[in-house]
Amino acid sequence: MVENDFMANLKAKVIQTHSEVKHHMWTIKWRKAELTRDVEGVGRQDPYLVVKCGEKYFKTHTHSEGGKTPVWNRTMDLILTDLNVEMTIDVMDADPKEDDKIGSSKFIVKDFVKEGTNDQEIRVTWQDKDIGKIMVTSTFERDV
Repeated sequence: MVENDFMANLKAKVIQTHSEVKHHMWTIKWRKAELTRDVEGVGRQDPYLVVKCGEKYFKTHTHSEGGKTPVWNRTMDLILTDLNVEMTIDVMDADPKEDDKIGSSKFIVKDFVKEGTNDQEIRVTWQDKDIGKIMVTSTFERDV
């Protein structure tokens, strides 16, 4: 009987704690990029994105022969409980032997997101030099 009371109290605390956690919905459409860096010696590079946000991971398809102006038009949905999480984006070039990094970007989510739907740009760098931008459409809703 005492054990059942303990479990009931514990369950009530878990439910209460879960309901107090704020959930935010963030949808990002990775549209395209405009890059100045090309890592291919011969031919055109085949860019794709690798996105990490906390423990979450997302990868776009490879735009074969996308060169410096790849288009992806891929959507990523995130449910976040912490807006202080870091997002890392690597722009990669697919190669038969080993993929090359074209550039990257890193930021804290709360410094980037805006309420509602917005077209935004993410700056891409390589060795601390600006090498272009990724264009996204971002939709953010608080407390969903």
